[in-house]
Amino acid sequence: VTDNTDCDDNNSSVNPDGEEICNGIDDDCNGEIDDGENIPGMTIFYFDSDGDGFGTPDSSILACDLPPGFSMNPDDCNDGNFEINPLANEICDSIDNNCNDIIDEDAIDMNIYFRDSDGDLYGNPNDYIYACYLPEGYVENSNDCDDNDVNINPEAEEICDGLDNNCNDETDEELPLFTYYADTDNDGYGDPHNTIEACTMPQGYVGNSDDCDDT
Repeated sequence: VTDNTDCDDNNSSVNPDGEEICNGIDDDCNGEIDDGENIPGMTIFYFDSDGDGFGTPDSSILACDLPPGFSMNPDDCNDGNFEINPLANEICDSIDNNCNDIIDEDAIDMNIYFRDSDGDLYGNPNDYIYACYLPEGYVENSNDCDDNDVNINPEAEEICDGLDNNCNDETDEELPLFTYYADTDNDGYGDPHNTIEACTMPQGYVGNSDDCDDT
């Protein structure tokens, strides 16, 4: 032929009248590869300014191959912060770190808080939740041994009531003790040979030891 403008005479699809497509070849022999604004095979790529591998849907281009600084994924909710993207761990910072439109859910740095039902500022060790921030009705400690009684907690004064008022695993400790005598026959007189030390008189005991036959 008289026309010598073919740039690849071994490929009939490549010539000055050829259609440029995304194939890494100069199909139309204009000296450029995969050029054009919207040629077959182009893909949408999204600008990834923070380099976390996720782009912003607000800025995109059409290209045959992934350009530097772009991503195929448009799911970044904050393209100015490398630590915020769909694969990030959620942390307690009042920010949607993993771009799921929920804030601080299942955060990896949540704290444990214990319910304080009686309002004495001491929590129930068996009733707790994990949360980023202290919820109402909860406290940070788990030192209450009876969360249904405001008068029973580690700061309470031990009184003679058969209960562990101050949550130290002892009952009626360091209180004045008295000797009481068993009254097995319920006649109001106690057996001098059957005694107990207690701060208050237990049922079945009396304060005297005057019975000579408690049966």
